[in-house]
Amino acid sequence: MKRINLKYKDTIKIEVTEKIQYFIIKDDNVDNVNDGSEYDFSLVLEEKCILLQVSNKYQEFLLNGIGFDSSEMLTLSDDDTLHIGGKKIQFSKKAENLEDVKLPFQKPKYLTYPMFTALQGILKGYSQDKIWIYNNYILLWCDKKIENVAYWMDFKYANESNSDEFCPLVMKKNRENYDNNSDFIENVIHYIDNKIYFFISIDMYNVDAWWGKDEERWHKVHQVLVYGYNRERKEFITADFYNENYKIVRLKFDELVNGYFNNSMGEDKTNAKYSSDILLKYIKNEQKIDVDRIVKLIIDFIEGKDDVYYNYLNLARYGSVYYGIDCLKKIRKFVKDLTFEKSEIDIKPFQFLLEINTIMTERMQYLKEKHGINISEKCYELINKCCITSDLLRNKLLMMKLSNQFNYSEQTDYIMAQLIDDEYNMMKECYFSLTGQKYMSKNQEELYTPLVADFNIEEKSKELLISKEAIKNMLEELEQKKAKSQSMLYRESDAVVFPFDCEIPNSMYKGQETEEINQYDKIITYYYDNDNKLIAFRKFTDEYWEYTTEVIYLYKYVVGKINRYTLYLDKETDSYVLRFADEFTMKDGKYASYFRVYNDSRMIMGVFNYVKENPNCCDFYEVGTDKMKKLFVDQYYYQDNMLKQVIRIKNGEKINVFPLYGASELEYYGIENRIEQSILEEIVSNSNSLKKIVIDANLSLSIIKIDINYAGNNETKSIDIIMQEGYQHDDMFEMGINTILHDAYFNLQGKYDFVKKEKEDDFKFEVYLENELLIEKKRLESEVEYFIEQ
Repeated sequence: MKRINLKYKDTIKIEVTEKIQYFIIKDDNVDNVNDGSEYDFSLVLEEKCILLQVSNKYQEFLLNGIGFDSSEMLTLSDDDTLHIGGKKIQFSKKAENLEDVKLPFQKPKYLTYPMFTALQGILKGYSQDKIWIYNNYILLWCDKKIENVAYWMDFKYANESNSDEFCPLVMKKNRENYDNNSDFIENVIHYIDNKIYFFISIDMYNVDAWWGKDEERWHKVHQVLVYGYNRERKEFITADFYNENYKIVRLKFDELVNGYFNNSMGEDKTNAKYSSDILLKYIKNEQKIDVDRIVKLIIDFIEGKDDVYYNYLNLARYGSVYYGIDCLKKIRKFVKDLTFEKSEIDIKPFQFLLEINTIMTERMQYLKEKHGINISEKCYELINKCCITSDLLRNKLLMMKLSNQFNYSEQTDYIMAQLIDDEYNMMKECYFSLTGQKYMSKNQEELYTPLVADFNIEEKSKELLISKEAIKNMLEELEQKKAKSQSMLYRESDAVVFPFDCEIPNSMYKGQETEEINQYDKIITYYYDNDNKLIAFRKFTDEYWEYTTEVIYLYKYVVGKINRYTLYLDKETDSYVLRFADEFTMKDGKYASYFRVYNDSRMIMGVFNYVKENPNCCDFYEVGTDKMKKLFVDQYYYQDNMLKQVIRIKNGEKINVFPLYGASELEYYGIENRIEQSILEEIVSNSNSLKKIVIDANLSLSIIKIDINYAGNNETKSIDIIMQEGYQHDDMFEMGINTILHDAYFNLQGKYDFVKKEKEDDFKFEVYLENELLIEKKRLESEVEYFIEQ
């Protein structure tokens, strides 16, 4: 089958499906007629071409200005023009094949989550995937607390709103939802005809390829990449994780339409469409391997931090995710949790580990061959060892998943622990091969300080690590006292701060009192004696354990100190086990020092410093047999005698550790929204007089100033937005403000036509506006124009 465009008054597309088709010129158009009794011309489909035959009712005709008689049959070429009976017919796209129209795409080698897997496939279709993979696939992130087992770990990518940083070879544009399906199929085809990929969310309920044989179906929204079509078979060519395997699948036009319109919003909120549809277009651009970025990502992996890329994770998930080597520890914990939680086995984390090591093998070989970097044999040996071990673990968990039987063993845990050490050493050896220097962490560079002479470690440890019998007696004593109790429903913003666990008066909010104990993981129950002194509290947590379990904190008050014993319910033995014990020493009614000993003999010491009545800071040390190594300093800030914020100074960096959630002044997205809303309100109400908007951040004064200039009277209106008012700034502050200013600009650009933007420095944007463009844009009739404009 082939397609041809005919243009008389209007352009129409016809499909040449039979050997001979007849056409008549009528009513300013060209119509197809079924029989050849009366026709103006016919098209004959041959194997490799289309032939033109003019009806014998015309003695002569012109084709491209050359005269022919009606008995001749001629081969059509692109943009041919036919003159018959004083009328002009133009033909174009003569031999367009209707069997498969596809954009370049190949099944990716590394399978992560749909968007990034699709992006790999596009780049691979143009043989441009390797450099992008080598520059990105190193640093992992994962949720500290897994809320959704379907998505809790991924590779860390650059800011997607900045295509030069994220992927310079693929332009991306979000697309608003379609309101109706009248032109949906033709629009999708139009994208593909213009070399635009369509990444779309659909409900898979009626998509046969998504489900296994006899599998029960439910409404499941997922994202698929549409990169081709077939008009004859009425199919779109798509790629996605169909039935848990990444496949190229043909979907009928109706399947895509119904999946998008009938169920794309889901039957309830849990199945709702969760992301915008996206248009992607490959562009020729320069892409080079970035050795400096690779080295920095390796450092981030080793140190479990995130200093290279800055995107939504840093803004919306700050403090709630692990990075790099800490992700591997979380995977180990996740596997242990399966023993107790009986949750679904998730293979993806082990797939990520295998991909990290496989890609690192290819990456280092590429750098050796293409850039002459000397890669040590030890480096190759360690990478290969990590590849073998991660493949072994992945296959072992996969077999368990397929058999629906999870058999955890100490051997599996040992292999996982060994893999963590091997990955750590492998990354350090890669760092050495790329830089010629041995990796030295900031912690290793810190000097040890002598331990104070009167601090008897052994005696203190023995005193605090009480026996099982003593634990049993303390629990029985608590029960016998029938202490008063108070149950509090707490939010994440009320999370306790180490080492403060609500034992210091007025240290923080305790939550909202509740009588319903149905949300066990969000309830703290406090126990008091008759003098209203806190003697115990109970909650559920997984902060220090391999699974969510009941935890009891018991307090013992003696002269000059308070001891706290932290017990957890061991699900294997169904008994309480001492995890760690703390001692708070008192002097003149104030906390002077802090000591913690773990049941594995690790020890931490803290020394409090005061300003007036409240602790100003606490210096924390890791305690050795005869020396102490400084770990970090917690700086405390108060408001109305209540603890407001804690800044941790670790390795020379300032990190906000409390509050992590719930404080609107610390929410970067809240600041971004205030910037956008302030500008949008001004544009809507003064669209005829605005001339220029200047967004400027004065970091020293913590103010974002928005100056709005009006045409004609040179009037200027200023809007000031104070950033993180009343809070101290951590080291992520400047980076965060820089990002939200960029994102605010791009979000506004998506709603309004900005004629010109000048970036004077990292924290200032000038946007010039023309009056006729100061109306909210309706979506472009064709998104193709967007890519052309860019």
